[in-house]
Amino acid sequence: MRRAAFTVDVDRDVNVPLSGALPAGSAPRDGDGSPRFSSSARGLVLLVDALDELGIRGTFFLEAEAAQHIAAEVDLRRLLRGHEVASHGFSHEDLTGKSTGLPLNGEERENIIDRAAETIRDLTGVLPRGSARRISTSMMPCTNY
Repeated sequence: MRRAAFTVDVDRDVNVPLSGALPAGSAPRDGDGSPRFSSSARGLVLLVDALDELGIRGTFFLEAEAAQHIAAEVDLRRLLRGHEVASHGFSHEDLTGKSTGLPLNGEERENIIDRAAETIRDLTGVLPRGSARRISTSMMPCTNY
C-alpha cells in the first residue's frame, strides 16, 4: 500500500501582514494591497480534484475568511468530503503582533481561533481537527479543538 501526506494552507492570494492592521492583506498588484481570493478558489478545486483522482486524502488548513469567499463559488462540503479540515485562522492574523505591531491578549487570540473554527464548521459541515498559524518563518503548534 502506498501512502502520502499532503497538507495545504488555503488562504488569501499572496498574504502579507499589514502594520497596524489585524487582518492580512495581499501582496500589492497594480498598487492595490487589499485581500484577493480568486486564485484560492481555482487552486483549491484543482488540488482536490487531483488528490481525489489519485486516491490521496489531504489535510486542508482553511483561513475562514478565504473559505467564505471560496464558498460563494464552490460547495465546500461536497468538495472537501473525505479530506481532513483544519483551521488557519480567520483573516490570516498575526497572533503574536510582531509583524503588525498589534499584540493580542489570550482572550483576543481565543476569540479569533473560535470564530474561525465556527465559520469553517458552518461552511464545511466539519469542526476543524486542529489549527496551525504561520507566523513569519515559524509555525505555531497545532491546537486541537
